[in-house]
Amino acid sequence: MYRQALSLLVCALVTAVVLPRCDAQDDLQNQLIDLRAANAADYDGIIDAILKSEPTTQQIADAIRAGVKAKADGDRKEKLVAGWSAWEATDVNGVTRPYQVFLPKSIVEGGSPTALIVHMHGAVGRPEFGTGLGERIAVGYAGILWPEVAEKEKYIVVCPIGRAECSWWTDNGVAHVNAVIRDLRRSLDIPENSIFGAGFSDGASGCYYMAMAAPDPFAGFIALNGHPRVGAIASGKQLYLGNMSMSVTVAAMTQQDSLYPSKNVLPHIVAAIGEGADILTVSYPKMNHQPSYFTDQTPAIVSFIEKSKRARRDEIQWYASSPEVGKFQWLELLEFASAEKAMGVKDTNVMSFPSTRMQLGIGFSGFTKVSEVANGSVAATAGVKVSDEMVEFDGQKVSNARDLRGLLGNKTYGDEFTCKVKRGDSVLDLTGKFPVFVPKPIYCRNDPTGWAKCRFDSAGESPVLKVQSKNVTKLRVWLPKSMASLDNLSVSLAGEKMTLPVKHQSAKDVLKSFAGSASSFMVKEAYVDIEIK
Repeated sequence: MYRQALSLLVCALVTAVVLPRCDAQDDLQNQLIDLRAANAADYDGIIDAILKSEPTTQQIADAIRAGVKAKADGDRKEKLVAGWSAWEATDVNGVTRPYQVFLPKSIVEGGSPTALIVHMHGAVGRPEFGTGLGERIAVGYAGILWPEVAEKEKYIVVCPIGRAECSWWTDNGVAHVNAVIRDLRRSLDIPENSIFGAGFSDGASGCYYMAMAAPDPFAGFIALNGHPRVGAIASGKQLYLGNMSMSVTVAAMTQQDSLYPSKNVLPHIVAAIGEGADILTVSYPKMNHQPSYFTDQTPAIVSFIEKSKRARRDEIQWYASSPEVGKFQWLELLEFASAEKAMGVKDTNVMSFPSTRMQLGIGFSGFTKVSEVANGSVAATAGVKVSDEMVEFDGQKVSNARDLRGLLGNKTYGDEFTCKVKRGDSVLDLTGKFPVFVPKPIYCRNDPTGWAKCRFDSAGESPVLKVQSKNVTKLRVWLPKSMASLDNLSVSLAGEKMTLPVKHQSAKDVLKSFAGSASSFMVKEAYVDIEIK
């Protein structure tokens, strides 16, 4: 009887103490679910409601780390249909853009996705893109390549819609891609460690850009017939092949590609591999600019997706020249040395090499009528004008653009040429010369290159953050959960030991960060700022 009474007393005490705490945890978890499912306009209201119960930063961080479920109700639930459907996402700038989603039947019926494929289409230079499901251009090759394998492997496939002002190597494009991923997390439990960027042509070039400039939140990239230099040149930003060592990539290409043949792409891939990048490289002969090899490579791609998981790194090495592209996981390069004080940083670049075919710098409408003459081009220097009709090139008749391309194949750098054009009622004889080729670095280096390499060393009695850097005057390091409660952290900067204060985010800031990404992957709870003289 005594034991029974004691047992009942213990149960009563446990009930009195534990259940309210569990209720509070459940309430917090439910509020986080609502925050994850919310529109941006509702963030502040939900955050204020959470803060009324005065949870600690650690309680919020732990609840996010434990995993926050997605929530689909109302119109969001109606969107969860098998096959393709059209959705919309609003980015951090408040701009709403369309995107499309492919959901396997098994996921709609309650199954769990194994990966998210973010497929970026090609031809992003167009002013607009159709978004109707019947339009092939709306999803590019994604509608051909992914549905069958997605059904079998339980992948969700999402297609952001890009255009000239929102190409993948612009800030708008990156914001759109991140907004699409965040929007999907509202309704679907996306595996945090298995999100992959993929794409064909410009989409593949976008993969390379993001690997060098904005690799969060991806586990890896699948680049089909693209080129790393495209985003580097088009964005005007200083990009570094060495940053590709922080991601894993499939780089597929074709040797007869009219835009990006293997021989032009491989020097960049080899240079990145030399910097430590893990790149599965595939080069197919006798194929043009098309991913006809995808079915043949599907087993290898599926294996790549299965084995490549995103995880918090113990060591990060990153190159940048500005804060906009200076962030990866827990490392942020915030300030950089001036050109007057900067020292040299050795990084891998690739020198330009001669094109396989000379370009006049003109466009045709119809068969031979000149519709465009690029400023400063060889044709402009020779005197070709818009509305001229090309009659001959080097004494050979020109009937269409194909004839001209064939004749240009016989020319090289430094060669002279002649052409006849019809202008009104007159036929003019024009002469010109292709410039002498001068190799130059492909990746621009106009501003000082900042570099930092950081790692956590927990081998001793207390953890130490080891830092090496050049031309970075301030950096921020976000601490792992095991160090988030520290007041101070030991830092070794180029061998010099120091102790720095740990700064802690407020509960509100942690909630805002979670609201913006809806990601449980890496909670940014505490950090140290390191200023380098």
